[in-house]
Amino acid sequence: AGTNSLDGQEVISFFQPDKEEFLEYEISKLVHNLAKPEKALIGVFSNLPIQASVDPRNFQPTPAWVFMQQLEELFEIQMIEDLEKDELKDLDLLLIVHPKSLSESALYSVDQYVLSGGKLLAFVDPLAELDQPGPGVSAIPSKSSDLNAITRKWGVALREQKILGDPEVALLVGGADGRPVRHLGILGFSKEYLSQDSVVTSSIENINMATAGIFDVDTSLETKVETLIRSSESSGLLEAYQFEYLSEPEDLQKGFSSTGESFVVAARISGAAVSNFEGAIAGREGFIPSSENIQVMLIADTDILADRLWVQVQSFFGQQIATAFADNGALVANAVENFSGSSSLISVRSRGQFSRPFEVVDRLRRNAEASYLQSAERLQVELAETERKLSELESASPEDGLIRLSDEQTEAIKSFQDQKLRIRKELRDVRHRLDKDIEDLGGWLKLINILVMPLMLTGLLLTIRIVRYQDRMS
Repeated sequence: AGTNSLDGQEVISFFQPDKEEFLEYEISKLVHNLAKPEKALIGVFSNLPIQASVDPRNFQPTPAWVFMQQLEELFEIQMIEDLEKDELKDLDLLLIVHPKSLSESALYSVDQYVLSGGKLLAFVDPLAELDQPGPGVSAIPSKSSDLNAITRKWGVALREQKILGDPEVALLVGGADGRPVRHLGILGFSKEYLSQDSVVTSSIENINMATAGIFDVDTSLETKVETLIRSSESSGLLEAYQFEYLSEPEDLQKGFSSTGESFVVAARISGAAVSNFEGAIAGREGFIPSSENIQVMLIADTDILADRLWVQVQSFFGQQIATAFADNGALVANAVENFSGSSSLISVRSRGQFSRPFEVVDRLRRNAEASYLQSAERLQVELAETERKLSELESASPEDGLIRLSDEQTEAIKSFQDQKLRIRKELRDVRHRLDKDIEDLGGWLKLINILVMPLMLTGLLLTIRIVRYQDRMS
């Protein structure tokens, strides 16, 4: 517990053993809140149910998303219901989540707010999975959102209806048969894909996203665009409609091809910028045509904020405890703190979150999976062709219902059965080679750790001993 000279109090109710790595951050946050009792004012506009509410289907209360709960602890939150009418000028930061079909007047408000010196953090999405239609809505509304109408002139635009697929960072999910399957649309970006030059991302270890989009960057403008998160060079683009009725994650790999290009997933815009409007629109006054330095951050995914991608919530002695397994919440808080003028907590927020994947093993597994999938697709095509031929034979059977095959037909079916057995053997061989490569790598690691390293250390010690002995003798 802590107090300040203004009778302010901050209490950490208890310390969780499984959150030991956050101890420094929790204490630093307590000191920070006592030292700066006046919290920054953050305006939040969202077309997703990020606040605590009541589910209209069962009238049960639903808690606010964890990232919102964390922001409410650090900042004063003001929900923006209407960007056209609500006053924005007093905000330290405007946070926009999933801005669907904004009116010209709303876009004008955001444009003028940024040019007047306001800071903007926006989450847009080509396919927001949590954008579900309300009860009684029969038509399927669009799940995409963007701010291209104003950000395009600032050098950044979301590519419409395109989803980022990246086998290099794709996460494993449960398939229909229970075995783990790599999902090209659910991505886990490790530290190497995050900018180490930005205070917002330099302390982050891993970020999870789902059906994320990409930004096209125009480098010919005066604005400066800093890439915060980018994909690997193994990435490619998928169509948004492929995810609407996706039943098997493996289907995304069929026909997928890498472009060899690294795409921008999150970016920060700064520098000189001009308005996207020629002048004040009807009913508005005080038009600002340009600014010497704007501050905007864009992230091409809204699912990054959803609890399921980065945090596990459990009940602990009547309290809801959130345990993070990714740094999505830290990314949001870092960005808000940095934009609102406070960066004192950023350096310690994610210090304990470390990911050390077996990169060589993962690479072997991805290569084997790609080979396995190609063979599996070939087998499925041949199976479908055989079923078609058998169906033709059945439809051509005589009235007695018996199928009489010619010698050529019998030989063709036997040939296919032999070919099917051969391909299945190839599939087993691919899987066996995968396991063998990983086992061989493990054997080499054991050899190095158990035999080579001790021998090297022993040789080093003997060399030092001999050198010292020679020095004494001389």
